[in-house]
Amino acid sequence: MQTMYQALVEQVGDIVYQANTDGRLTYVSPQVSRYGWKPQDLLATPLLETDFILAEDRERVARDLQTTMVTGEEFPSEFRMRDSQGNIHWFEDYGKALRNEEGEIIGLLGVLREITERKTLESDLRESEDRFRLLSDATQEGVLIHEKGVILAANKALAEMFGYEPGEVIGMQAYDLTAPESHELIKQILEQGLQSAYEGVFIRKDGSRFPGMAYLCQSKRAEIVVIRDIAEDKRIRETLRAQASALEQKNATLKEVLAQIETEALEVKKQVSHNVDKFLWPLIKKLRCSASSIDKTQFDLLERGLRDLTSRFGMKIAKDLGSLSPTEIEICSMIRAGMSSKEIAEARHVSLRTVQTQRNKIRKKLGLIDKKTNLTTFLQDLD
Repeated sequence: MQTMYQALVEQVGDIVYQANTDGRLTYVSPQVSRYGWKPQDLLATPLLETDFILAEDRERVARDLQTTMVTGEEFPSEFRMRDSQGNIHWFEDYGKALRNEEGEIIGLLGVLREITERKTLESDLRESEDRFRLLSDATQEGVLIHEKGVILAANKALAEMFGYEPGEVIGMQAYDLTAPESHELIKQILEQGLQSAYEGVFIRKDGSRFPGMAYLCQSKRAEIVVIRDIAEDKRIRETLRAQASALEQKNATLKEVLAQIETEALEVKKQVSHNVDKFLWPLIKKLRCSASSIDKTQFDLLERGLRDLTSRFGMKIAKDLGSLSPTEIEICSMIRAGMSSKEIAEARHVSLRTVQTQRNKIRKKLGLIDKKTNLTTFLQDLD
């Protein structure tokens, strides 16, 4: 029977050991050799005096062993062991008190199971949770994690967004945060396993509602949901839409006003042309007949000015040549009428040099310096 028991122990993956009340090992299974330890080396010295257990963990393991030796209670204990290569391994120790026929505790029987992988996963999970907490608490959006609709974690921003204390939302159903009219949409998204965004209506603790945008990211076990309150965004969009509509209305009104002004301007032009043709031309013709040669030149300028008044030149000279002085505009009219510099000098009772200087100033203001453009042709093309 003893042989069968030993054969069975040596076939399992865990390390089986037996110790007396002094903590000295009386048996350790061969599996310990996987870590560079020989069973016979561990039998020679009390376990807590060897390097089998990492120095930082020995005091805690000693307390657990002592508790079992005194009370007989089974204990699970965890400690680290350094193998012959210097690598650290985590073990979980399940110990049970051994008793004699009188019920007295005479030793300990235990099983050591390596849990290094589990400890690594737990450490990684804690780091991930810490990173998630730091990241989620740093964002203004509400973030929650749920599994099958049950909220497992949530950041402070989400609790404040819905009017809860941070701990209140843990364990709630995610559906409790959404309005009934959004349930069907959320159900379809979850059933189809979509990782997408949707706009829905959400409910605060006090029953008030607000529009929000939810961004979903599903994993094998849980789902992360990021919720953003878009009430202010919608209000701004509505305001901008209203302003755009009002601006369009103002533009339409402005177009109507401009069209009316243009119509009235054409009507004024027609009236001016009519009055010039009916009243001024007959009078000018009568006066010309009795005028001297110099006066006739003035009459020519007057006639030309009246024609410009009823043509596009008057508007062009005011709009495009606004930088010209009144004297320069008058000279432009004379040049446009085909008068030479000498004729202009005689008509204005100034020297020829003065007229030439004024012509150069006009060319400069019109941007014709260093150009071959003829000033007379340029002014006549303004019609």
